[in-house]
Formats: sequence, structure tokens, C-alpha cells
Amino acid sequence: MESKSLLINIKSKDNLKQIFLYSYYDFKSVLKLIKYNKSLQNKLDINIKNYNVNYKYKKKIERNGGFFIILSFSNIFNKIIMLVFFLIYLILFFAKGSFIDDNTKKDYDINKKKFIEKMNNSLIGYLIFILISILWSFLCLIKKITFKSAIKLIIFILILLIDLIYYILLCIKYKYSNDIILKDENNRSVVCWFLNFDLAILVIIPTFYITFLLFICCIQKCKFDKIGDEKTFILNQFKGVNIIDFELPLNFEYLNKKEKNNLILKVSGNYQYKLNKNQINIIKKINEIRRKKNIPLLKYNIIEAIPDFIINEVTEVNFYSYKNNFRLKNYLYLFRYEKNEFQNFFENSVILSIINNDLLNEIIIIEQNNFEYISIYNSSHFIYMQNSYSISNTESEILESSDRNIKSIKINQNYFQK
Repeated sequence: MESKSLLINIKSKDNLKQIFLYSYYDFKSVLKLIKYNKSLQNKLDINIKNYNVNYKYKKKIERNGGFFIILSFSNIFNKIIMLVFFLIYLILFFAKGSFIDDNTKKDYDINKKKFIEKMNNSLIGYLIFILISILWSFLCLIKKITFKSAIKLIIFILILLIDLIYYILLCIKYKYSNDIILKDENNRSVVCWFLNFDLAILVIIPTFYITFLLFICCIQKCKFDKIGDEKTFILNQFKGVNIIDFELPLNFEYLNKKEKNNLILKVSGNYQYKLNKNQINIIKKINEIRRKKNIPLLKYNIIEAIPDFIINEVTEVNFYSYKNNFRLKNYLYLFRYEKNEFQNFFENSVILSIINNDLLNEIIIIEQNNFEYISIYNSSHFIYMQNSYSISNTESEILESSDRNIKSIKINQNYFQK
């Protein structure tokens, strides 16, 4: 349903625009008023769809979440301990040998001895596996591996399975070693260095892995649903302005379009952008002009917050797309030119008078949709101005305000006609 208002009786587009300019500094209020009034939209040549909140964001997938950092760190720690044990074992094996024939039973099973020898000969292969496992975990820890979490989890499980299989084989080896070695009168095996070492390994390895599992459970609080990839949403453009990456809340993915728009606008005061070299050169040229006139230089920041005239668009700037120069308020001037064009108009008398205005002390340059907006202002007055504007809360308030302004204009016209 179209809003009923005296505004629809105004025939002249220019007069209609003037009334809106007189009534509303911010363009948001204008859009609220004409949102459901196609007649006013047509008269003002405004397409509401062109003024929807536009932004761009990227989805960043963190392949190395907290779970994998814990998993990698624990695996590195365990594997280094195992590496030390098996290196010592390997050195003793080559130095002393695995069996002392004098200490073996005469009727031992030759197959058991062959199995033990194969296990001893596999030490070098297992040491290589441990080194590869440490390298893999280290690369995961420093985020050099970009496999999907599911693939990384499968690889970690395979590593654990190989460890488990090797541990079972070590248990079998220890059992076979006890079977073929001589016993004393107390039915105890003759002391051999490898038996004691095997026993130590069989006790230590489970202890490390039990501690490892408890550590993961404590850190993750048993919430293993967080094992998957961590998604982060990064806002990088707002209303045609490239901004410094801004991390959005974790629930952004699950919001509907309206909720996303409201969230983007709600936190817009936190967005920042960085001046490029060309913009800094423009400011330096402007300050050089002021320097020659002995006027204090304009202040600026390399990293700036998105200015208010971008977040809360100005009615005049939107109505008159052909204009380049705007006096938005006392001590607040705005220039709009195509990218890299403003510096060609420094000699223009109007622009030069503003550049040389010693009551102005700061400058902002921002690029939006291939246009550069240059604002020169007095910061103290600008802060006051930002705090002084209020936006009507409801459409009815806007309509009432507009009608009062129209009636006021009509009364003044009648007075002068008399």
C-alpha cells in the first residue's frame, strides 16, 4: 500500500528533492518514506533495489583446528620418546647382538627365533616410520599441510594403527623370547639385555598413549564434534569500499538475509580501510598548497574508520549524482570525483578556497565504486555534527515531519504572493 502524503501532489521533481533535502540530511529516512510509494520513487528516479546493503565476504576454512594442534603436539612428544628408546635399542642390538646361543634352550622352536630376528631387523624400518610420523605432525602443527580434516584424521588413525600393530608384535616377540631362553631353578629367564628393554618398552608405550588420550579428552572436554574444519567469515567490502578484513561472528552462516544485513550495518562503525599510495600523494599535494600559504597542514591517518557519509548516506549526495562538490555542513566539505581525477582540479577557485581554508584541519579520502570521496573538515565541528543528527524511528513520524515542512513552505509562498 502506498503511503498517503502531500508529497504526491508536488509536480516538480526539483521542488520535491528540495523538500526532502530540507527535511532529511540522511538518505535512510528518505528511503523509509518512499519504500512503498512507487509514485514518489518514479518522480525522484530512485530504484529502491539499488540501495540495498551491499557487501562482500569470503569464507576461510581453517584446516588445522585446535583438535589437530593438540593431536600433533601429543604425537610429536610421544614419538620423540619412542625414538630415543628405539635408537638405544638399535645401538645395543648391533653392539651386543640379540641372542646368546648359550642361553637358549636346546629344544626351542626355530620359528619363534626367526620371528624374533625379523622383529629385530625391522627396527630400522620402524625408526624411519617414527621420523616420518614426527615430520607429519610437525607440518600439521605449523600449518603447512592443507589437507581436509577428514583426510588428516584418517592419516593420524593409520599412524596409531601401525603403532598398535607393532606393539602387539612386540608383545608376541617378548612372549617368544621367554619361551626359548633358559630358565633358572626359580623358573626365571636368564638375564638378557633385550628382555629387560622389551619389557620397559611394553610398559612405557601404553602409559604414554593413555596419558595422550586423557589429555585430548580434558582439553576438548570430550566434544569431538569440533574435530572438523573451522570456518571463519571475513568481510572485505562494504558499500563498494574495500575494507581491512573484518571477522564476522561464528553464527553469521546461519542467519537469513535480513539478519545478515542488520548485523553488517550494526557493526559498521568498526570497519576500517587503508589509504593507498595515490591517496597519500593527493593529501601531500594539498598540504603543499597549504604550506606555501603558511596554513597548518591537514591531518590524516593511514588507517581510517569508514566515514559517516558512507555508512549513513547523505540525501544531497545521492540526489545529485552529477555534482562534484558538496557543503554538507559548516566546516564539512565533500568532493566526489572519478578515481585519480580530483588532483586535476586543484586550480579550481572553489576547490582552492576550501583547500586554503585555515579553519579546516583534517582530511579523509576514500574510494567507493571507482569514485573517490575527499572530505575536508574541522574535526571538532564534525564530531558535534555526527552527534546532532537523529533518524525518525517510524515511517509515520517521517510522513508527519514531511507534511509539516510542506505546509510551512506553502504558508511562506502564500505570504510572499500577498
